[in-house]
Amino acid sequence: MAWIRCPLQKIAQQFPHQTAIISNGQNLSYAEFHSAVCLAEKELKEKNIKKNTRVAIVESNSLEYLITLLALWRFGAVACLLNPRLPKTTLENQLKKIQCDHVLNKDSSPLPAPLRGARPGMGEVRWGRGILSRTHTKINLNQDATILFTSGSSSQPKAALHSFGNHYYNALAANGWIPLKRGDRWLLSLPLVHVSGLGILFRVLLAGATIVLPEKKEPLAKSLQKYQISHVSLVPTQLYRLLQNTKSRFPALKAILLGGAPIPENLLRQSIKQKLPVHVTYGLTEMASQVATSKEINKTNNKMQARILKHARIKISSGKEIWVKGKTLFKGYVEGKKISSPLNKQGWFPTGDLGILEKNKILKILGRKDNMFISGGENIQPEEIEACLYQIRGIENALVVPRQNQEFGFRPVAFIQFKTKKKMTKEYLKNYLKKFLPRFKIPVEFYPWPWKDRTRRESLKINRREFYLPCK
Repeated sequence: MAWIRCPLQKIAQQFPHQTAIISNGQNLSYAEFHSAVCLAEKELKEKNIKKNTRVAIVESNSLEYLITLLALWRFGAVACLLNPRLPKTTLENQLKKIQCDHVLNKDSSPLPAPLRGARPGMGEVRWGRGILSRTHTKINLNQDATILFTSGSSSQPKAALHSFGNHYYNALAANGWIPLKRGDRWLLSLPLVHVSGLGILFRVLLAGATIVLPEKKEPLAKSLQKYQISHVSLVPTQLYRLLQNTKSRFPALKAILLGGAPIPENLLRQSIKQKLPVHVTYGLTEMASQVATSKEINKTNNKMQARILKHARIKISSGKEIWVKGKTLFKGYVEGKKISSPLNKQGWFPTGDLGILEKNKILKILGRKDNMFISGGENIQPEEIEACLYQIRGIENALVVPRQNQEFGFRPVAFIQFKTKKKMTKEYLKNYLKKFLPRFKIPVEFYPWPWKDRTRRESLKINRREFYLPCK
């Protein structure tokens, strides 16, 4: 059983006055951060939250969120991170799926009535100044640490269980490839419910750097300049928007970690032209974030090829599918109290992505094996949207496909066949889908069903790739 000293406590004792978090105009030192976590740990225990207890957090990024995560991990509780943007019914289903014992949330309004009641609220967590204990707090690397939902090759999101060590080793490998040190500032530009956002927290903690929480709706370019950001993680949509602000310059910026969706080559060309330090990365939730990351993309190194990071292993199957394993590989998928292993007979996790290995250490991504596509960094499975459309009386057939979009990479559009001549308006369909889906999964357009002589979907043998629409 492998144990490590609590990374937060270690940095707090070595560099107590080093800034740990910048949020809402205030700087929190590592000593203050550690003190806040200790207070939160005590309060959570008083609420009968124990080791191995599953605690759902349904909240947007905040200082309290960060404090609560560290507090839960220090005594071995499991943080289940749920997206507050999801509809009530989806949240309820996810909570049932992972059988959480407690729910933490500032505002109970996003939660369905049956899930409200006595629970420790995020707003109750206090922080303040305190004396650092000389007693070392140890964390078991094998302990269950997080449950994150991810869209896989099926239409239903899967709940992935990670150990603390999965996140720890991923952060070690990432910091070994893109240097991060005390004094550097990493902008928390991605939500903590995504493994890429959570990875920022672990990398900053291990390096003793500073994590910066931007103000709500603050433009990215303003945050980069205002806080003198040195490191930032972006999806292609965010980089696209940043590049539109051609007047902005970011002299403190050392690295932009770009991933989470297919990256258009013209986006990289623009980044090179504006001399932005972009590193493209390939990762997945099941591997606790990064698997392979490139050197800085520039005029002499402009290929989207990524080097496999330490603690991760890759194998390419006979069908060119990427298989992965290593210290960062998750523990399995959660179904109630059961954990199912998705590994194949050889002990590898098949990712559903296609790629090739060059010189054994350089990975080139070819595309997805299944129908899933990514829009603005969010995974979208067409079958999930289609299942909702089929719940509408009067719809005979529905087909959802991605349409190329300059800003988001792809956006969903739907082909609809109605049972009667009476058609439903675009507004009606969107309003119905809003009850079950987040906004990024709502089709931007609805088109007439393209076949007139067939009515049954099963007989069409549809190849979705034939329906990729041109950029608009």
